[in-house]
Amino acid sequence: MRINRLWQKMAIGFVAVAVASIIVLFALVNFVVDTQFQGYIGERERASYRRIGQSIATFYLKNGGWDGRLMESLPHVSTLSGVAIEVVDANGAVVAEAVDTKRQDTFIENIAKAVGSGQFIKDRFANRVEVPMLDGDRKVGSVYITPLVKPGELEEDMAFRKSLNNSLLFGGVLAALVALTLSFIISARLTSPLAQITKAARKMEEGNLGYRVNIKEKDEIGKLGDAFNNMSMALQAHERLRKNMTADVAHELRTPLATIRSHLEAYLDGVMEPDEKNLQSIHEETLRLGRLVDDLSELAQVESGKLNLNKKKIDLVLLTKQTISSMEPMIEQKELTFDLKSNGQIIGDFDEDRIKQVLVNLIANATKFTPTGGRVTVEISSEKDKALVSITDTGTGIDSESLPYIFDRFYRVDKSRNRATGGSGIGLTIAREITKLHGGSINVTSKMGVGSTFTICLPRNSGKKRKSTKPT
Repeated sequence: MRINRLWQKMAIGFVAVAVASIIVLFALVNFVVDTQFQGYIGERERASYRRIGQSIATFYLKNGGWDGRLMESLPHVSTLSGVAIEVVDANGAVVAEAVDTKRQDTFIENIAKAVGSGQFIKDRFANRVEVPMLDGDRKVGSVYITPLVKPGELEEDMAFRKSLNNSLLFGGVLAALVALTLSFIISARLTSPLAQITKAARKMEEGNLGYRVNIKEKDEIGKLGDAFNNMSMALQAHERLRKNMTADVAHELRTPLATIRSHLEAYLDGVMEPDEKNLQSIHEETLRLGRLVDDLSELAQVESGKLNLNKKKIDLVLLTKQTISSMEPMIEQKELTFDLKSNGQIIGDFDEDRIKQVLVNLIANATKFTPTGGRVTVEISSEKDKALVSITDTGTGIDSESLPYIFDRFYRVDKSRNRATGGSGIGLTIAREITKLHGGSINVTSKMGVGSTFTICLPRNSGKKRKSTKPT
């Protein structure tokens, strides 16, 4: 079965790590327990041998020597301890001996099996322990103790080890099952937000740009969800702008073309004379078409990275005065109060035509959206190595919803197609790109019913000529 789900892969990975950890832990615990158990068995045997030696020594001291009565108690001690006991006197003569018959039979049977299989047989007394019997400084004999069962192979010891191993095995299996369950739960929970994002991406692929994900986590996946929602909103906004732009451009083209067509048809039908007034109307419409085409062409130039700057030393204050003078008819028509504030010359490396284009756009917008009798203030100042131009009007202002998109291409605050205020929504985008090409920035603050302030910040010495880069 091929695994294609991320949560399944994560769960299997978690389980693999858990099982590997359990196996390593099981082996480590088993090794430590075995080592400790063997140490315990060894200490138990040594204690048993000491007790046997002390018991036989007590018998010797109590009776003042070795006699046959030792045989009466020795078998009992041998049976309890599971060992063969041999007592010899100082001359090495056997005084008494005893062995657990049952365990001796097992011992002999194991030896017979080993011999039959051709295995090497150690001396049966290889593990024999000598306990010397001392009366003061005089050695009166020895007790030889030979275990008949390997250390740890007593029935009770084997039962203990089996019980311990079963407990460890049960604990390992239980831990593996818990790890398996938790792995699937945690994996499913961790990947659930990713499943939401995948679903949302497919919805967007189908054209539903308004689909959002609801991820409450504050970790990296939560940040991914926020980024996805922001991207979705941006795409939705750009799609809305694209549709608006298509409608706006179509309208802007349709209106002058309709005017030109109607005039030409009237001339052909003899309804209207091609006099100077009527021809002037056609001329104005062609100029309007030309401006729209020029704006679109310039925007395409900026976006394709082909717009070059021709910088030279110019006085920004003088350039602004000249720009305002060229726009006096528009200003006088609306009876606006126009103020220019500056502190002398401000010389910098600028492209004169492009900066004038920016100024014309901003001043025209201020004039267009300021009601008759209003005020427009242009203030030019310098701050360290930067030149600042602020254009403030007392117009209608820009609502907070539109403010973040004011420099986006094709965006228009006035959604109407009124010739006086409509526009194509390209001018501010071009102004921003020209300012960025100079290494500067353009910002806006506005309050509805109070007015707006556009501020241009330009480095006065921006170095070599720069070429535009395609906006992201």
